[in-house]
Amino acid sequence: MFATRQDLLTRSNAQRLAQLAVPADMAMVPLDVMRTALTGGSTDTEPADVQVAVAAALATIDQALTDAHELIVSYGIATDTPATAVLTRMCCTLAIYFLQSSERLEKTDAMGYDGVVKLLMQHKNGTLDLTSNAGTTGAGSDATDNVLVMCSQPSRFGADDNDDDGNEGW
Repeated sequence: MFATRQDLLTRSNAQRLAQLAVPADMAMVPLDVMRTALTGGSTDTEPADVQVAVAAALATIDQALTDAHELIVSYGIATDTPATAVLTRMCCTLAIYFLQSSERLEKTDAMGYDGVVKLLMQHKNGTLDLTSNAGTTGAGSDATDNVLVMCSQPSRFGADDNDDDGNEGW
């Protein structure tokens, strides 16, 4: 798996995950209990109805993480590829999208999903390698492969350092 429950909690929060994952016909799980469950702690001391709701929420979250993992794999990234920060972030973004479902979908989550799918398409087409240097460190790894280069378009309004407005360098 490219992401765990803990990864999802780190990139979201217990309240949001509880709201998305606890079935609507069950009482909301206390956030500290949800956080404990997501981090692998025991909820055995909680009332039976809370335990049932937590189990249902965790099953929903696990399914979303599995679906996200399988979507990533479907774009040509091997199942045994080490989970890099990029793959983990992508998997969490997809899992949140799947948890949202169509009736509660937020625009930012849809945009995040679209962005991940575009990256996956670039990987599949061979224009972007999401697996390069996965798990390689130390001797033999090329530091230049880890450089991120960002470019931008020229100034939108045509301003440059030679404007006659007296605001050189703006």
